[in-house]
Amino acid sequence: MRTNPHLVARGAIVDVEHPDRGTTTVVGNPVRTLHSTVPIAAAPRIGEHTVQVLTDELGLGRDAIDDLIARRIVSCRNDR
Repeated sequence: MRTNPHLVARGAIVDVEHPDRGTTTVVGNPVRTLHSTVPIAAAPRIGEHTVQVLTDELGLGRDAIDDLIARRIVSCRNDR
């Protein structure tokens, strides 16, 4: 399926860049409209958005987040 010329031409399968895996093939967007496009991206890495979610959604401060990380209650990427 990954090399099927018809599926590639129709955008049913696309290659995206992943920070850990390099180029990877994923399923394209099945919904097509005339005037809009939806970007296709690789899945986020585990812990990639931990700090953002804890800050934006739960309102936690940096000290509270650092404590959760230190106690291994949440996982976080080091490049935060």
